[in-house]
Amino acid sequence: MFSVLHIINKFDLSQGGPPRSINSIIKGLKSKGVKTHLISTGKRKIIRDKKTSYIGDNIIERFSFPSLLLIIYLRKKIKEYDLIHIHCMWNFITTISLFLAIFYKKKIIFSPHGTMDKNNIKNNYFLKKIYYFLIEKRNIKKIDVVHFLSNEEKNNSQYLSNKKYFIINNGLDLKKFKFIRKKKFNIFNKNKFNILNLGRFNKIKGLDLQLDLIRKANREDDSYRLILIGPNGKDKQFYINKTKKMKIEKSIIFVPPIYSEKRFEIMRNSDLVINTSYYECNSMTILEALASGSLVLAVDNANVNHQYKHKALVKTKRNLNEILKQINLLKKNKKKQIKIRKNAINYSKNFLNINLLTNKYLEQYKSLIN
Repeated sequence: MFSVLHIINKFDLSQGGPPRSINSIIKGLKSKGVKTHLISTGKRKIIRDKKTSYIGDNIIERFSFPSLLLIIYLRKKIKEYDLIHIHCMWNFITTISLFLAIFYKKKIIFSPHGTMDKNNIKNNYFLKKIYYFLIEKRNIKKIDVVHFLSNEEKNNSQYLSNKKYFIINNGLDLKKFKFIRKKKFNIFNKNKFNILNLGRFNKIKGLDLQLDLIRKANREDDSYRLILIGPNGKDKQFYINKTKKMKIEKSIIFVPPIYSEKRFEIMRNSDLVINTSYYECNSMTILEALASGSLVLAVDNANVNHQYKHKALVKTKRNLNEILKQINLLKKNKKKQIKIRKNAINYSKNFLNINLLTNKYLEQYKSLIN
C-alpha cells in the first residue's frame, strides 16, 4: 500500500474550511489502512492527532515562513512518503514543500481550496503576480494533478487551466451528526425568527449585507434576530461597532467561536443558516449545516448549484430585496421548511459521506502510483 503526506501552511480552526476538510480526508484514509501523515503549523484551536501529525512553528506568521526545524522535518517526511498532497497557495510552506517534492521526484497532488480563484488573487494582486512568475510558475508545472472541490472552483481558478485534474467535494464524518438535545440553545429567542451565521468576520463573507437585511426586515416586522458566531478580533469588533452605529445592536447577537461538535446542534436548532459571501469554494459550514438538517439560504456567489439542484437549500441572488423576500416566504411556510431540511439530510448521505468519498481519493492516488 502507498503512503500519503498532507501539507498545509496553517491548521488553526480559525482558518475556516480547509483544516476541517483535510482532517476528514486523513480520517478516511486511516480507516482504509493507508499510511498518512499531516505537517502544518498552528497556534490556536487545532485538530490534532499526535500519532499522525506534526504541528511546527513559523518564523513569520503572515506568509507562513517555517522554522528551520519544520523545514528539516518537511524534508525528512517528503523523502519518506510516496505521494505528497499539498493544500493552499501563496505561502512559503507550500513553496518549500513543492520544491522538496520536485527535488525528490515525488508524485504531487495540489488542492488549492479556492486560493487560486480569481476573487482570491485580487487580494494583494501584484504581490501574488510577482510571486507566481518568479517562483510558483515553475513549481506548478511539476504538479502531477490538481484536486478541485467543485466545477465552479475549476472554472474560476487561474494559472491551473492546463493541468490534469479531478473533482471531489468536501466530505464529512456523518456519525458526528446524531443529536439528542431537543431544546433550543439559550442564544435563540423562541419568539423570534433566529438567523444564524458561523465563520470568520472577513470582508469576503459579506456580513454588511446581513446587517442591512436585519435592519430592513425589522422595520417591517420586529421578529428577526441575527446570531453571528466567529473568532474574536479586530474584524469582529468592526461589526460590533457597526451595529451600534446602525442602531440595531438589540437585534444582533455576537457569540465567541465554537469549534466543538456542539455547533452542529446549534445550526440545526436555528430557524435559518445564512450565507451571503462574495465567494465560496465549497463551504464546509454550508455542508455541515446540511448534514445537521438545517434550513439553509445561500447566495449564488456561494457556488451551491449542486445542493440547489437537489433541493437541499434555498439559493438566491446576492441582493437585499431578493434575500428578504425568500426569508419572508420561508418564515410563512413551515411545510416547505421541513421538506428542505429533510432534503438536506438526504443530500449529505448521498454526497458528503467521507467514507464514500475516500474511495474516490484512493482511485486518484492509485492512478499516480501505477
